[in-house]
Amino acid sequence: MEIFTSTLNQMLLMFLLIFVGMLLRKNKILPEVSGTTLSKLELYVLAPALNFHNWAQNCTLDTLTQNTKLILYGAIMVGIA
Repeated sequence: MEIFTSTLNQMLLMFLLIFVGMLLRKNKILPEVSGTTLSKLELYVLAPALNFHNWAQNCTLDTLTQNTKLILYGAIMVGIA
């Protein structure tokens, strides 16, 4: 049940943000090209920052040694590809 409520909270937050964006666009607070600007912001700023944050939190020596076999399998698959 904990996984369900965690997922539900994230989905509700996403729908709330979509709703706020719709209201801002409908009331002409955001210009028509705001979608393009927000897409570029996500692509060049937010996604790399999230990726770096996840690496900084989860990539420790302990996790690398625990997952050595998976890292090796992944490297082999990349080499084959």
